Amino acid sequence: MRNLVLALALCSATRAVAEPAVLTTAEPVAPPSRIEELETHIAGMQDKLRESAGARKAADQARMEAERRLATSTQTLERLRQELARSEDARAALGEALRAQSQAHLDASAALDEASTDAHRLDQLLRRLPPALGGTLEIDEARAAAATSYRVLVETLQQPARGAGRKIEVAGARTQLQLDQALLAVLTDARGLYRVEENDSLALISRRVYGTEGRWQRLFAGNRHLLDDPDRLTPGMTLILP
Repeated sequence: MRNLVLALALCSATRAVAEPAVLTTAEPVAPPSRIEELETHIAGMQDKLRESAGARKAADQARMEAERRLATSTQTLERLRQELARSEDARAALGEALRAQSQAHLDASAALDEASTDAHRLDQLLRRLPPALGGTLEIDEARAAAATSYRVLVETLQQPARGAGRKIEVAGARTQLQLDQALLAVLTDARGLYRVEENDSLALISRRVYGTEGRWQRLFAGNRHLLDDPDRLTPGMTLILP
């Protein structure tokens, strides 16, 4: 740029020497101080252009770095979203597993309670069965149970008649006494059972069963848990035949 200015100045000076007539009418040549001022101004503009280019380059680099960081942040955010979705799925699956485990625990507790109830019922049943039938019933327990059933039968028969309801109660009491006497018969290896009818006596039953009336005392001894008087029999009651 400086060389261009100098060339222009020399050209102007040459033309002034070659053409003196024109010299009186041409514009005056800029002094050297003006040229230096122009050169300084031009140099300053060039520096500003270089600074502007450097700033633009730095801005482009900063923009590209920002875009790179944005892309990285977007990828990280997407990865975190996927991990969160997997965590939510795992939490839901865990919750379902816990609910299933809780239900299984409740079912197991209910089954245990039911098994405990069944075991209690079985124990009660075994206590009412003789060892020959797989139970634990003792002879004294069987006699006591039969005596209780007989008292219930007597009390039921003594109640006022109430129609069909009383007949059902009497039939139930007779059946229970027969069952208890049957269990006692198994424990004592008795010959069998006999249900007393109207006008029966121990002597008459002895003659029917043993062929002689003389064994009525044996009948009385085998049923002492029910009979206090050999001459007082209750129709419908069940006797053991020793």
